[in-house]
Amino acid sequence: MIQNVVPFRRCTGVPAIRLFCLPFAGGSAAGYLAWAGRLPDHVEVCPVELAGRGARCDEEALVSVPVLAAEVAAAITADTALPYAIFGHSMGGLLAYEVALLLRQWRAPEPVRLLVSSARSPDRWNRRARRHHLASDAELIDLMRAEGGTPPDLFDYPELLACALPALRADLRACETYRYAPATGGRLAVPVSVFGGRTDEEVTMDDLAGWRRHTDGPVAVHVFEGGHFYHQERRDEVLATVAADLDLAFAGNRARHGGGPPLG
Repeated sequence: MIQNVVPFRRCTGVPAIRLFCLPFAGGSAAGYLAWAGRLPDHVEVCPVELAGRGARCDEEALVSVPVLAAEVAAAITADTALPYAIFGHSMGGLLAYEVALLLRQWRAPEPVRLLVSSARSPDRWNRRARRHHLASDAELIDLMRAEGGTPPDLFDYPELLACALPALRADLRACETYRYAPATGGRLAVPVSVFGGRTDEEVTMDDLAGWRRHTDGPVAVHVFEGGHFYHQERRDEVLATVAADLDLAFAGNRARHGGGPPLG
């Protein structure tokens, strides 16, 4: 299964830590293709491909965060020979949290760090109670244009848009029907890095700060210039911060468990 869920890996050197990357709503693994060339050569970038897009375009897209999380968590448990972290942007941030909760419940090796980007904390996730997944195709296309994050050339190819819309609608349904359940959710124990754009109209500074309520580990909040897709505009700056936080996580993991070569 992992060959489908993690369709490719990228590392420019000898991997010492894996970074599983989860997409935003409607996004695909291809969005992380360039990361390996911009992260240190000991970081193996492992983008996750959700059903209904990319190499899995012939599969029906899933419409539930718990079901998505179970699939991703199962793939990760099959591949924990190295320390690993999880990065998720927007919907991917919520999914990363749910995956980490499942891994803890399963008593599987946990990530050394969770990195969530442009994502409201789980208890604030649905505070706006939106229902974009019920919109028409034309309205979804207008939403894609307004929010950014989609290559502008895509809008010149109606047939490609038609292929992209079912996955986007499924992801929006998963996001908009998600309900935080503190009784079953609980708190993580891992360190969390929270990333956000200063002018993001979708995710406020309070939304980002809310992640402190969801882990007993340390939380670092990093704010960059830009909106919801700031990480595309400030990619090198963001990845430098990701690399620094991964090094901290790796060092902390070595201190707790011993062994393993130092990074760098």
